[in-house]
This record gives sequence, structure tokens and C-alpha cells, in this order.
Amino acid sequence: MVKLIELITVALGLVGSGEMSEPTYSFQPIEQWPGEQTKVWERSRFKASWSDTMDLLDRELFQLQAKNVILQAYVDRSQLRLDGMLRASARPSRPGVILTFDSRFGPLSYPCDRFDDWQDNVRAIALALEALRKVDRYGVTRRAEQYKGWAKLPDPSKDHGFATAEDAWRFICSAAQMQGQPMSEFKTVWSAAVKQYHPDRNPDGDAIFKRLVAAREMIPAYYSRA
Repeated sequence: MVKLIELITVALGLVGSGEMSEPTYSFQPIEQWPGEQTKVWERSRFKASWSDTMDLLDRELFQLQAKNVILQAYVDRSQLRLDGMLRASARPSRPGVILTFDSRFGPLSYPCDRFDDWQDNVRAIALALEALRKVDRYGVTRRAEQYKGWAKLPDPSKDHGFATAEDAWRFICSAAQMQGQPMSEFKTVWSAAVKQYHPDRNPDGDAIFKRLVAAREMIPAYYSRA
């Protein structure tokens, strides 16, 4: 993983001005949107630059002692480079984004698709984090109650989000970068996916590997033959 501000700004040719040590970060496709999606997007009134948005987000994540930071957007894996950065040609198909991370208050998740530009939705999340942190200034909360409604649900190990065996298989193929393979090729595709994301080979691949294991359990007929 690379630093949050470096990941997106380098991919888009932008430069951030922050000097603090930012939380490490990875970029991933959205597999499933949590809840109902916004039907009509709004144009935001934000005037801040993208680098200002990144500085604000980095600062708020730093305050939350964020780790395992993941920004999801509507891109497919072919639009990501091997180092987790967006390709220069990448353009999300929808503006919604989901920011998830582990914090000193537990795992948190913030989806936003109100605005018609994905960068504006990232800024909306950053501003929301800033507003939630300011609640503590006045002594109204003492146990981080303002974050409870944003607890990351569900736990991927318990609710993997795969509606069908076909959905699970597509996820395994995507992780292996072998899209379109038949389930009869399970052994070959599974081996390629494990090489990419097994924690022993990729320290940053734990979350995806857990989803791979959950996906594998959705297709026991082929898994048992491997």
C-alpha cells in the first residue's frame, strides 16, 4: 500500500500539500452498495481543491488513528495498477464512494453517493469526519457515541455479500485476474487468487483473502474437487 494522498493524486496528476504522516491506503472496486442508492445526484457547492480535500481527509484519519484504510469506488480491477493505484485512464462509472477503516473506536464505514462527482463525495465524507470529531470538544460525548451509527457492518467473515455461487465465482476470478473462466477451472483460478492475496505472500491482502475464503464456501461442489 502507499500513502493515501500519493495514491490518488499521482493517479490523477494532482499534488497534495500535506506534510503529516498519512494513514496507508488501498483502492478497491465496490462489490455491493450498502442500502439504497441515491437516484438523483446533486451538484455540490464545494470550492476546495482536490489536494485540500486530501489534506482534510488525511488529518481526520490521523486523528482517528486509522489503519487498513480502503476507499472503494465504481471501478473494476482492470482500472487498478498492481501497486493499488488508479490507472491514469480510470474513470468511475458512478460517483458513489465508500471509505472504510479500523479506528481507535473500532471498524467504521462511510458510504456517500449524494453528489454527481466522486471526488465531491470523498470531500463530503472528510467533512463529516471533521464534524463528528468536533462533537467531542464540548464534552457531550464521552464514549465516542457519535461514531456508533457508522460501525462497519456486516463483518465480511460473517456476511460476504455474495447472493449466488456465480457472484462468488466472479469475485474469485477477478481476484485472480482471470475473468470469464468456467468453474471447472476452479483449481487453477483459486491457485492464482491465493498467490495474489494470501497473507503469507501479501501482508496487505488479508481482507480480500477472507472474502476469497467466503466465496470458496459458496461453491463447495467445485471446491471439494480441488
